[in-house]
Parts: sequence; structure tokens; C-alpha cells
Amino acid sequence: MASQLPSFDALMELARNNPEKLEEIRQQMSAEILADATPSVRAKLEGLNFRINMERQRCKNPLQSCMRITALMHDSFDRMREELDILVAPQHPQLRVINQSPVNNPDLQGRNVVPFKRANSF
Repeated sequence: MASQLPSFDALMELARNNPEKLEEIRQQMSAEILADATPSVRAKLEGLNFRINMERQRCKNPLQSCMRITALMHDSFDRMREELDILVAPQHPQLRVINQSPVNNPDLQGRNVVPFKRANSF
């Protein structure tokens, strides 16, 4: 059974005055989530938890850590969206040109399309 997450105000207070206690709560709650997960999901969650912890260690401050982890989340979401687009495209041919660069798609060349570029470097 998972512990109750303290209120936002309590977490802010810990972040300001007792970051070690906040980290202890984070580790405890992460361990509880991993313990409650099914074996097949647990391995994936442990890998994700490891990656997040390594990113946090590489960062110089909490803001940089937040930005890196947010970038990881957005990259994962983008990959999931791309896979979903591949699954949906056969049923909806008009979706095939979505998210393609005009450089790679002759149908979009000459149109006023601005490709989305990710800022992955920190």
C-alpha cells in the first residue's frame, strides 16, 4: 500500500528547509510503486527509475534536473505518438502527411509548412 503524498505546501517547505527528507520521501514512494507493480511492469519501471536517477545525478541544480526529465518525458511521448500515427495511418490515409517535414515529403514542398524542431541539448 502506497504512502500518502504530503501536501504541496509541505513538500515546498521540505524542499526549502530539509531537502534530504524530501529525497527520502521520493525514494520511499518510488520503492513502494516498484514493489506494488507486476513483475513485467516492474522491470520497465526500474529501468525508467534508474534513468531518471542518473539524469538527476548529472545535473548541477534542481531546475536543470527538471528540464532534463521533462525532455525525456516529451521524447517518450513523441515516440508514442509516432507509433500511434503509424497504427492509425492505414485506416486514415489523410493522416500520413502529418508531422512530416517538407524536405522529406514532396507533397508538402512549396507550402508554408514550418517543421517542429526539438531542443534536446542542455
